Amino acid sequence: MRRRQQTDRVRLLFGSLQALSWLIFLFGVVNLINTTLSNQISRKRENSILRSVGLTGKQLCRMSITEGMCQ
Repeated sequence: MRRRQQTDRVRLLFGSLQALSWLIFLFGVVNLINTTLSNQISRKRENSILRSVGLTGKQLCRMSITEGMCQ
């Protein structure tokens, strides 16, 4: 009987830790998605402003490629 109680406690502890791990993982994924979307929205605004002051599509493309190579 005592052995069974220990086994049940270990299973409960393992299940709790596993649930906590999943919550942390999901929080990380949501945070990653939020950060990515925020960066894309900010980048879209920035590109729109640059286009409105006279940057051509070719210049924008060249700028994006150059920035990608530098980072």
